[in-house]
Amino acid sequence: MLVGLTFVPGPALAGKCAGATGKAAVRYLAKATKGRQNCFARAIKDREDPADPEDAADDCFAPISALDTDEGIGKRLDRARKRMRMRLTKSCVGENLADLGFPGPCDTSNERKVCQYDQGASENFGHTCTTDTDCGGAGCTVVFDFFSYENCVVDKTDEVTLGRAGRTGILSFEHPASAGELDIDDDWSRLEMACQSSVARLAGAMFVTELKARAKCLAANGAAGGVDCRAQVTDEDGSSGGTNDKKTNKRIKRAHRKVVSGIIGVCPAVDLARLGFPHRCTWPETSLFTLSALAECMFDGHHLDLIRYLDTLAPPSTKCGNQAVPWDDILTAGTLDFTEECDDGSDDNAAAQCAQGATGGCGAYCTMECRVQACGDIDNSGELTGWDRDWIGNPGNRCDVEVCDTDGNGEVNQDDAERLNDYATALFLGLTPPTSLECRCGDGLVQKYEQCDDRGHGFCKNGGPGQGDPEEPCYSDSDCNGTVCLKNTDSCKEGCVRASCGDGILWAGIEECDDGAGNADSPDKCRTYCMLPMCNDGIVDAGESCDTDGESATCNSNCTRAVCGDSIVNVTAGESCDDSHTLDQDYCSPDCSQVTGRCGDTIVQSRLEECDSGESGSVDCDPDCTEAICGDGYANSAAGEQCDDGGTESGDGCSFNCFTEITP
Repeated sequence: MLVGLTFVPGPALAGKCAGATGKAAVRYLAKATKGRQNCFARAIKDREDPADPEDAADDCFAPISALDTDEGIGKRLDRARKRMRMRLTKSCVGENLADLGFPGPCDTSNERKVCQYDQGASENFGHTCTTDTDCGGAGCTVVFDFFSYENCVVDKTDEVTLGRAGRTGILSFEHPASAGELDIDDDWSRLEMACQSSVARLAGAMFVTELKARAKCLAANGAAGGVDCRAQVTDEDGSSGGTNDKKTNKRIKRAHRKVVSGIIGVCPAVDLARLGFPHRCTWPETSLFTLSALAECMFDGHHLDLIRYLDTLAPPSTKCGNQAVPWDDILTAGTLDFTEECDDGSDDNAAAQCAQGATGGCGAYCTMECRVQACGDIDNSGELTGWDRDWIGNPGNRCDVEVCDTDGNGEVNQDDAERLNDYATALFLGLTPPTSLECRCGDGLVQKYEQCDDRGHGFCKNGGPGQGDPEEPCYSDSDCNGTVCLKNTDSCKEGCVRASCGDGILWAGIEECDDGAGNADSPDKCRTYCMLPMCNDGIVDAGESCDTDGESATCNSNCTRAVCGDSIVNVTAGESCDDSHTLDQDYCSPDCSQVTGRCGDTIVQSRLEECDSGESGSVDCDPDCTEAICGDGYANSAAGEQCDDGGTESGDGCSFNCFTEITP
C-alpha cells in the first residue's frame, strides 16, 4: 500500500490528500492494465468467433476517449475512473494539488494560474495571472485540482500502456502480434494462447509491483543523498548498487524473479516466434530466443515506461534540468526521463537556451518544466517580446509551432504569424503596437483574468442522427441541425470561467450529476464530488441494506447485509463458504465458518451424497458419491461393469447389464 507520497522538495499537503493521489493512480493503472489484458485474452480465445490479434487490439487497446463507456472494456475503464475520482474527491475536494508539487509532467495547457498569498504576493491575490509580475513580483502558480489530476492519470495511463506519438506502450510490447506488423500465424493453440496471456499478466503485475516499490522508496528517502529510487536494479545489486536502498532493491528483484519463474513455468514447449517474439526485445539473431530471455525483456523493457509514470505520482522528484541528451540516444544512454520532451539543464536565468535534441520541430525551445515551448512565447517568459520577434522573424525558423491562433478563428495560418510578428516588432523598437492582442471572452485566447476560453463551444442537446453529434463540440445551434447547442456543458462556462464540481451545471463526460448547493454526501443525493450514488461509496442509499465502502464484517460488497446463508462468501465476516442455507450434513458448516467435507472423504454428507467410499469408489458407490447402478452413465469397474452408456438396452455396444458387446 502506498503511503505518504509527500516528496521532497515541495511543501507537504496536510491531511488525507497527500496519500490519496498515489494510491488512486496505482489502482487505476492496475485496473486499466488488467482489464485490457483480459479483454484481449477473451477476444482471441472466443470459441465461437475468435478474433485476429490485430482486431482484438483495436477493440481492447484503444484510447479511453475512443471507447464506448456503456459496454465491454470501455465500461470497465469508466467504472475504474469513477472509483478513482471518488477516492480522490473524498480526500482532495477544495485542495490545490500544486502544494504537493503538481502538475509536474501533467498537461496544464488548459489549467489556470492564480496569484498566491503564501508566496508573498503583494497584489491581485486569488486573481488569474500569467507571470509573477502580475502578482507584485511573486506567487503566480497553476491551480491544479482533483479533476486535473484525474485527467492526468487517465492520460498518462493510456500513454504508458498504449504508447503515444509512434512510441510503443507496454501492451503492444507484451502482445507483438497485436500490432499487425508481423507476418505470423494467429491460429494459436490453447497452450500458446495461455502463454501469451500469462506473459502479459505477469509483466503487468510486475510493473505495478515495481511501481509501488519505487514509490515507497521516494516516500521513505525523499531527496536523501546516495539513494536513486529510479535506478535500474540487477540481480547483483544488494545493499549497495541499483537504487542504493536495500529494501527497494529486494522488492524489485522479487518482482523480477516472479516474472522469470512464472513465464518459464507456463510456456513450456511454446515456439515464441509464433507469438511474434522477440519483436522489440533485443537479442542476437544468431542465438535462440529463450523463455529466460523473454522474461528478462519484460523486466528491462518496462523500466522507462515505469519511470515516466512514477513522475506522475511524484513530480517534485523528477530529474528535469539535470542533463541534455538527444531523444534518439535514450535507448542507449538511458538518462533522459520519458516524462521530459527535452532537457537543457537550464536554470531560471537560462530558461531560453535551446534544448539539445528537442523534438518539437523548428523553433523548439526547452522550458523549465522540460517541455518544448512553442506558440509565440519562445523564451517562455509569459510575454511576447522582441526576443520572440527575432526568432519568429527569421525565415529559417518559421513554422506552425511558432505561432498561435491570435484571431480566434480556430486555425493557425499566415494571418496569425503576421499579426504576432507586427506586435513583437513594435515592442522591440519601443513603439506602440499597430495591432492589439487584447482579447475578449469567446475569441479562443486565454487572457489575464480569464480562466479558460474555448470560443464558446458546447455540446448538442439530445444530439442524434441528423441532429449533430453530441460527442463533438458545437459553436451555435446551427451546428446541431435543429437542436440546441448547450454551451455550459463542457470544461469552460460562459464568462470564460472554468467548470467545477458544485457549480450546478452538468459537465458532459466528467460529472454524472451536479445539483450545486444541493450536492451532499447523504442518502440519494448527488455527491459532493459530482457522482451519482453507487454501492461501495460508504453511504446507504435507496435499495441498499448497508454500505461500508467495500466488504466488511456486517456488509457484503453488493451492499446487502452479511448473513450466513445468503450465498455470498464474505471473508471479512469470517465465512469460508456459503451454500445459501444454514443446514448441516453438507460441504459447508451451518455457521459458514468452514468447509466440512467433500465427495471422496469417506464421510457421507446425507444432504448431498448417497454414499461415499473414497475417491476411487467401491462396488456399491461411484466416485461421484452416487450409488453404483448399471445405466447411470459411469462404468464402475469395482462393481464389475465393463461399460455404461447411460441406458439398459442391448445392441448398442453396451449390454443391459453393462458388459461390452462384440459387434459382428
